[in-house]
Amino acid sequence: MALLGPGVQRAPTTAEQARMLQSGMSANYRGDPGNRFNHSADIPDEDNTSFWITRLNPNVHESEILAPISGCGRVYQLHINREQVQLGKAEDAAAKLTFFTKPEATRFSSQYMVGQRLIVNGRRAYIRHNRNRVGEQWGLGPHVTRCLLAEGPRHLLEPTFLLPYLASLITYRLDQVFFDSTGDDDMAPSKVLIRFASYRGQAALAWRIFRQNAIFRNAGVRVQNDRDPCDV
Repeated sequence: MALLGPGVQRAPTTAEQARMLQSGMSANYRGDPGNRFNHSADIPDEDNTSFWITRLNPNVHESEILAPISGCGRVYQLHINREQVQLGKAEDAAAKLTFFTKPEATRFSSQYMVGQRLIVNGRRAYIRHNRNRVGEQWGLGPHVTRCLLAEGPRHLLEPTFLLPYLASLITYRLDQVFFDSTGDDDMAPSKVLIRFASYRGQAALAWRIFRQNAIFRNAGVRVQNDRDPCDV
């Protein structure tokens, strides 16, 4: 499959930014401030599956953070925070990285906090556990990942159509996109592999769109999870 460039993200509206500020959160926060899952979990520190990564280039992309991570596990969520840079209060960006399970988080901690360094864009990133604790994602099987592999006709899966279509329905960030087709006509059998930056609120919603929206269902589009490269 051919590797394509990073993805698109809808900018927050003025009303959305105001709602976040009123909730005591960043104006650029993309989640629901009223959702209890967006607040620190009432769990012991040792059960925390989330990390806070600092000393990142202010223009760092999700794919540049994820690329050097391997052999750890499935990434549940990656969110880059540039608020302090935009306010002129810091020179570096930071990121929240969360894994699905405690064993996966433990492997990441052992490998990059105790063992080798995490190098992003030639710079050593600093890692600590996130003060906003996140517990394990119970109820999600071991096959569930942030990576989706869809098969169907070219005109629906070609990224020039698919990515803007998804962006019209959900807000997302991408790690990588791979596309392959057997021909140039609209109905040519094709495949697209989308590695979202997060499962939560991104791959999870895209999965539902592929499975439930008539435009894909009526065309026989099939979708399945693909392995997270951070788990390889």
